[in-house]
Amino acid sequence: MRRSAAGEIDPQSTAMTVARPTLIVRRLREQLRNPPLLGAMGTLDAAGAARVRMVVIRGIHPGRGEIVICADSRSRKVRQLKLKKRGELCIWLPVERIQLRMLLDWTVLEGGGTVRNGPQKDRLVRKLWTALSDESQLLFARPPSGKLFRPGCGALNQPITGREASASVNFSVLTGKIIAMDALVIGSTEHIRYLHQRRNRKWHSVRINP
Repeated sequence: MRRSAAGEIDPQSTAMTVARPTLIVRRLREQLRNPPLLGAMGTLDAAGAARVRMVVIRGIHPGRGEIVICADSRSRKVRQLKLKKRGELCIWLPVERIQLRMLLDWTVLEGGGTVRNGPQKDRLVRKLWTALSDESQLLFARPPSGKLFRPGCGALNQPITGREASASVNFSVLTGKIIAMDALVIGSTEHIRYLHQRRNRKWHSVRINP
């Protein structure tokens, strides 16, 4: 991303970024160097109602066109994605003033060692689990979120002593295959918007009205 002598983002560079899906994914990977990179994740519940929550992006794989997040396997979003794997993820890049709305097909990878996701995906689960802080690991041993709070019931529901090498049975990794990206740059004089859709492993891009 080019900047002027004053440190401002070059508008031409920003416009070029939203015009090319590979540059968008590259920019998102650069954002991971200064975490957290947050997104608003949308899913559908069993009744077809939309549900949205903030999530932390843990990884981006340009070659596979995937986005990776961590989740509690007991959470509503995991249950919803098992019913309907397609959902949206929105990301705002404030410095460049780029808004991204992505359509993804999500896959749930289970932790705990009892379910095999395949060697490569099992390694991903272990890598993300061991990257969590002690405090974050402990969250997966506590009562599930969203349930009615009862005083005195916040104790661990499974023992953890020190850092665990194997992922908790409540730990899941969600990998989202990017199907489409709606990219909008909000410029001072002009807004520029592109729609990128993946077909047969290739990106097809068109400029659309902002």
